[in-house]
Amino acid sequence: MKCINCYREINAGNKFCNYCGTMQPLDREAYEREHPELATAMTDEEIHRLAQTPVPHSHGTAVAPPQAPIVPDGAAHTISYQQEEPVEPQPQVPDDPGVEMMQCPECGKMVAANSSFCQYCGCQFVTPSAQIQEEGHMTAMPAAMPHHETNNYQPYVKPTKTGMSGWAKALLTLSIILLVGAIGGWVYYFFFYNKVEKLKPDVELVKFSRKGGDKTVTITTDAKEIEVAKKPDWVTVTVGDGEITIKCQQLETYEDREGVIKLTAGDKEAKITVKQSSKATYMRLSQDIIRTGYNGEEVVIDIDTDGDPATIEYDVENPVMCIISDKTTSGFTLNIENNESYSVRQGSITIRSGKLEKTIIIVQAKKCGYCDGTGKDLCSYCNGTGRKDCTYCTDGEVYEGYNYETGESIYSKCVECGGRGDKTCESCNGRGHNTCEECNGTGNKFSDD
Repeated sequence: MKCINCYREINAGNKFCNYCGTMQPLDREAYEREHPELATAMTDEEIHRLAQTPVPHSHGTAVAPPQAPIVPDGAAHTISYQQEEPVEPQPQVPDDPGVEMMQCPECGKMVAANSSFCQYCGCQFVTPSAQIQEEGHMTAMPAAMPHHETNNYQPYVKPTKTGMSGWAKALLTLSIILLVGAIGGWVYYFFFYNKVEKLKPDVELVKFSRKGGDKTVTITTDAKEIEVAKKPDWVTVTVGDGEITIKCQQLETYEDREGVIKLTAGDKEAKITVKQSSKATYMRLSQDIIRTGYNGEEVVIDIDTDGDPATIEYDVENPVMCIISDKTTSGFTLNIENNESYSVRQGSITIRSGKLEKTIIIVQAKKCGYCDGTGKDLCSYCNGTGRKDCTYCTDGEVYEGYNYETGESIYSKCVECGGRGDKTCESCNGRGHNTCEECNGTGNKFSDD
């Protein structure tokens, strides 16, 4: 069959012309029906040979040179009668297995060694003489080929990959877009979005005691966001809506400390100084006065102070009546001894922490002499038994009369005492004693009269 571009004979079934590299139509019969001129079209070599053929003379009359067959525009070649160097045709891929073959570097199939193009994939072969030196690189130059116009097909030339790939160009474009967007966003944020006119805290100094704690500071600002640019490592700053909360850790050393909190919003900044003192600012005791009985008592006292616990001192007045034990940083135990005397006694303990001090007053009662410290008064109606004889019966029975027939007396069970013969003492309610009015039943008396 003929190539649709150079009209040379090629093997049936070739996808590409192995002379000019033109892709061949898949439906050959349909293409030949649409292009009937393909059957009579001639190659450049055939046209050249026809132009060089001598023309016979008849009876001395000059005869014009023979004309080449004319085919429709776009398909046939125009014959040139100028003397030109003959073009050596490239041989067609033979079916003879003895012909020298070579492997296509693109698709790997075997083709004739003198082919310019692969008949399977259209790869163009380049000889060393067709290469030139360009800017330090060997660039392959395609061999010259005859040009013929066709209706729909052009010779196939495999493109040479030069410059950046499509992925590289896309990545470069995306990087440029992101960079420009970031710069634009920063300019908008700094000059427009976060433009701030005011940034002022309601206080510039915040003080904390030794125990630390947290405090809230109101911020007057028109900024949408407030950032903490700097702070001491012993405080935590939480930003809220128009305010900040400063949380200070407990001071573990005996030295004061100070730091600065720096706030920023847009192009504005504000500072808050934070101070924490190691000195005690308060001291509280769980009890300020203790009233105890003559039998003594053990009392636990809790100390709440933000001062240095190591400086707590105790000054005991009347140390005979109490002993201090179990001293800790948060309190101590007060052991009050028994009062063996017949008078009320009193003492005090003074607790100091730095310049702060607290005093605990201790009042201990004497034993009640009226009830001997029992808090009980013996009932005189029942003599301490809690029971009284029933006045309605004798040994729980009530006489009802005499039975003359049997000669016996008639008795019934007493309903007042239930047949027990005695009743609960109403004066002491069966306890055998009453509450001592002198000590109000406590056994302790807090006065000496």
